[in-house]
Amino acid sequence: MNRSLSLTLHRLAAATPVLGTLALLVAAAPFSYAASIKDDNVSVGVKANLQMRANLINSANDANGNTYDPNRATSGQSEFARFMVRRARFGLAIKSGDEWRGAITLRAGENAARTTTGAAENVTLYYAWVSRVFKIGGLDTELKLGLDKVYNGESSISSSTYMFPTDRQTAIINEFRGIGAAYKVTGSFFNVGADIQNNSTATKPVEASNGRPDDQNGYRYSARAEFSPGKDLWIAKKQESFWGKEGTGVILGCDWSRDDSALSGTYAATNTTTWGPDALIHWNYLSLLADVKWVNAVATSRTSAAAPNSVTRGRTWNIQAGWAIPVNTYAIEPALRYTKIDNNRANTSENTVYGNGENGNSGKQYDIGLNFYWRGHDVKTQVAFTSWKAEAGQGDAKIVRVQQQLNF
Repeated sequence: MNRSLSLTLHRLAAATPVLGTLALLVAAAPFSYAASIKDDNVSVGVKANLQMRANLINSANDANGNTYDPNRATSGQSEFARFMVRRARFGLAIKSGDEWRGAITLRAGENAARTTTGAAENVTLYYAWVSRVFKIGGLDTELKLGLDKVYNGESSISSSTYMFPTDRQTAIINEFRGIGAAYKVTGSFFNVGADIQNNSTATKPVEASNGRPDDQNGYRYSARAEFSPGKDLWIAKKQESFWGKEGTGVILGCDWSRDDSALSGTYAATNTTTWGPDALIHWNYLSLLADVKWVNAVATSRTSAAAPNSVTRGRTWNIQAGWAIPVNTYAIEPALRYTKIDNNRANTSENTVYGNGENGNSGKQYDIGLNFYWRGHDVKTQVAFTSWKAEAGQGDAKIVRVQQQLNF
C-alpha cells in the first residue's frame, strides 16, 4: 500500500515525507486556500479562523440614565476603544473515504469581550467528533458521536460567514455545544436531524436535608428540519451573506430544543424549551435572513423550602439583509438588521441595562453594517454600528465594532 503523504497548497500538490513541513507552509500560505495531508485512505484538512475586533465609542446608560460601561457590564464609562480577540480557532477536518468523518478544533478568545482585561489566553477543546455516513436510497444518513453543536439554525450556518461582526440574538438563544449523539438525513432539497446530548448542568448540586436524593440531571434534546421549495433552490452551503455571488436559493427551516431537568442550586430543576422558524434567501447580490425564537423556561421546586414554581416565556425575532456590490474581484456590502428582544413577555416594561454581550437585553436593537470582502469570507473587514434601547427606562447603548477576519 502506498503510504506517501501529499501536501496540497495553493492548489498544487507536492509529495513530502516530512509532516513538520506542513506547519511552515501553512503559516506562509494565503488564507484563501486550505492545506491538507492525504494518503491512500485518509485526508486531513487544516482549518483556521481568526477574528480581531475593536469596540469603539462604547457609549451607554443604565436604567436610571447614569453612565454605563457595556464592555464590563458595570457603572462608569468605558474607554473609547476596546480591543479583543473575538475568535481564534484552529482545527483538523478528517475524512476516510466517503464513509468516515471527524473533526478536532481548539478555540480561544471567544469570551474575551466579557472579561475585564480582554485577555484571551485560555485554550479549550471546541469540537471533537467522529461520524459514519451511509448512502441509502439516494440519501446521505449520518450518525455522529462526540463533542459538537446541537443541530439547529445556529450551527447550520458557519460563524465565519456572518453578515455582522456580532451573532444574531436569535442564534445565541439556542446555541449549545455538548457531548452526545446525532443523526441526520440529507436529500437533494432537504435536511432532517436530531441530537441527544448531556444537558447544561455541569455539576450536580448538593442535596438539601429535605431534598430528594434521587434527583438526576436530564438531557439536551434538539431537532431541526429544513427544505427548499425546489431542488434548484437548495443551498448546499448556507451563509448569512453570499457576498455578491451569482445564484438564487431559498431555505426554510424550523428547529426545536429542550434542556431537560437542569439542576441548579439546592432547590430548582429547570426545563427550557426553545423553538422557532427561519428563512434564508439568496438572490444574486441580495442576502436575506429572518428568524424568530420562542423560549419557555419552567423552574420546579425540589424541596418544601423552595420558592414556588416559575415560568418565564420569551420571544426574540430578527430580520437582516445585505446587498453586495461587486467591484472587480472584491465586493462591498451595506447591511441592515433589526432585532426585537423580549426575555420575559409577562413583563411589558423590563427596565434593564445593555449587559456586555453581543446584543442587549430586552428592548429594540438596530445594526447598520458595511462589509468589505477582499477574498470572500476568507478575508473580510466588517464595520457595524449598534444602537440598543431598553424596553423601559433609560437604558441604551451605542457601539461601533470594527472586525478583521482571516479564514481558511
